[in-house]
Amino acid sequence: MLACCTVLAFRRGHLVYAEGDAEPYLHVVRRGGIEIRQHALDLTLPPAELLAAVEKLVESTIGHGADHERAPADPP
Repeated sequence: MLACCTVLAFRRGHLVYAEGDAEPYLHVVRRGGIEIRQHALDLTLPPAELLAAVEKLVESTIGHGADHERAPADPP
């Protein structure tokens, strides 16, 4: 994720793991200006509950602002 954010000049990225109900975690890259938010989904949930969990995840990522906002370009 860090490489993708760096190459695309994104300030923020999201990682989604299939590992249950772990709390979201924010990683901030020192001197990089990049935030990586870590999320987890429990794929053992029944389909309706899994869909609700995905919808909640989408809402939370939208709530963190413009994830596609790019960092300022490096000077030539």
